[in-house]
Amino acid sequence: MRTKVILSIATLMAASALGGCSSVDNAIDCSQVCAAYSDCFDSDYDVSSCTSNCEEQAAEDESFEKQLEQCESCIEGESCTESVFECTGDCVGIVP
Repeated sequence: MRTKVILSIATLMAASALGGCSSVDNAIDCSQVCAAYSDCFDSDYDVSSCTSNCEEQAAEDESFEKQLEQCESCIEGESCTESVFECTGDCVGIVP
């Protein structure tokens, strides 16, 4: 019985840790994508609001989360011009 309780607690802790990593990754990805949009297209863009909305959508929609990861990976290290030409397909719909 005691072993089952310990195993159950360990399983819950591992599941929580994995979920936590995903939300941290989403926050970083959202922040970077929203900041890039502000840097490249609209310096007055509300990056904080964009990041919050993006994180919420990524938490609720697995396909959005995957697209977010692809977008962030694509724009990482790219100039604004390169991002537009190379990453539009991956990033369309991430930022309004």
